[in-house]
Amino acid sequence: DLVALGSIEAARDQIIEKEVETLLRQSHHAQIDSLESKLSIPLRKDLDIWPSFVEICERRNLVTHTDGVVTRQYLTVCRDHGVDLKDVTAGDRLQITPEYLMRAINIVSELGWKLIQVVWRKLKPDEIEQAAASLNREAYELLIRGRFRLARKMLRFSLDLKKQGTEEVRRMMVVNLAIALKSTAAIE
Repeated sequence: DLVALGSIEAARDQIIEKEVETLLRQSHHAQIDSLESKLSIPLRKDLDIWPSFVEICERRNLVTHTDGVVTRQYLTVCRDHGVDLKDVTAGDRLQITPEYLMRAINIVSELGWKLIQVVWRKLKPDEIEQAAASLNREAYELLIRGRFRLARKMLRFSLDLKKQGTEEVRRMMVVNLAIALKSTAAIE
């Protein structure tokens, strides 16, 4: 096989491509399991949005494969991950309301940014200052767009991390958090 591939680099690229394909074919929760295992870090620790994220992924599967009709698999996976399904039963048709869609966007965004930060800091510990500055820029953009609740969550997350980058960035985060808190209070 190595002779046919022509080089060690080509073999490495093929192995990486196969690994990525295998990972992408897994469910989202299995992908996180795999990342946690490979990186030896708990990615779901203190992640209160995890059940909601799983429900969003499973609902996406329903919309794609069953036109939104609830299956036993949806119910099982959701319950296995602590999703409160209330009065949902197999055969029900779930809708995607504008409110649900906005909440889903916020949850996927939050999870994505948190994963990026945790993995970035784990794999590139010498780039913590860049990671912190990047998160602060994203939170600032959220403030500009009026997405105060998500900005608040991201800034609290960042300020709770052990290493926050430079003192200047930390202070900007504190100010941005204050703006998010004040703005959130004004709309609630």
